[in-house]
Order: sequence, then structure tokens, then C-alpha cells
Amino acid sequence: MLIISDDHTRPTPVKKIIPFLLGELKAGGVADSQISVIFALGTHKPMSETEMRERAGVVSERIRLCNSEFRDPRGLAYCGKAPDGVPVSVDKRVADADFKIGIGSIIPHPECGWGGGAKIIYPGVAS
Repeated sequence: MLIISDDHTRPTPVKKIIPFLLGELKAGGVADSQISVIFALGTHKPMSETEMRERAGVVSERIRLCNSEFRDPRGLAYCGKAPDGVPVSVDKRVADADFKIGIGSIIPHPECGWGGGAKIIYPGVAS
């Protein structure tokens, strides 16, 4: 089980959302040990351990937290090519997860029109 969350540069109240989400997952039979959170960095700098714990809140001691990988090709799984021929890869942990849940905001973006939504995947955890 993989929760994909936007990073600390976004206003999403992740530390308020994750405890409720974990409660629902537990009610469905998913143990904390089966859950990881990957922070979708896009091209932002990696979050420190402290930043990840602050972002996840009180549940940070119960689940695994990690940054997405886009700089090291060994951490990526090749998915194919986009219609324009651009190769697309995604973080291997995302590709390998049987079930994924995205947490993020959809907000106006001064340079891209809108931020969030599908961007949690591309460029969030993809290259």
C-alpha cells in the first residue's frame, strides 16, 4: 500500500488527512507495517527526515516515509514513450505498489495554470 503525497511546498493538510486515511485502511484490514508514504517531489529538493515527519504528523512513527526518486535512473521503472516520443519512467516503488492513494491539492499555479491533480504522478513521481 503506497500513499503518494505532495511535498512540503504545497498547502495540503497532509498531517490531518493521513490519520483518517490510516484509520480507514486499518478498518479494511491493512496494517501500518504494510503502508508507506512517498513524497512526490517533482523537481523539488528532497525533503529531510524532519520535514517528512512534520508533513506526515503524529503517524510518522507508524509508517515508512520516503522521497520520490527522479535523479537516479536505477530508482526508476521505464513505462514507455508518450505520444510525442518522450520516454516516461516512474519511481519503482510507485510502479511496484499493488495499491496507490494520492493526497494533494488542486490549486492555481502562477506558471503552469494549475498545480496538483494528475501532477502528483507526473512530474511528482515520474521522469
